Amino acid sequence: DSSFYKNLLQEMVQKEGLRLPIYDTNKSGKRHCLTSIATVEIEGEYFAGEVAKTKKQEEINAAKVAYKALME
Repeated sequence: DSSFYKNLLQEMVQKEGLRLPIYDTNKSGKRHCLTSIATVEIEGEYFAGEVAKTKKQEEINAAKVAYKALME
């Protein structure tokens, strides 16, 4: 279960004294065939997750990408 990535990311940015993550979901496509992807912004840097079936999972995917990138 990857749902803990949002918590990990929030804890990390708080520890580093950064602003809290800001999530945004962008939808595209035609009404009958919509796709959407979430991005998370941290201090002006944007990280995009993978397409998922729910907004919650899209945000988790974006948090996972951001967390892994910031840990490098």
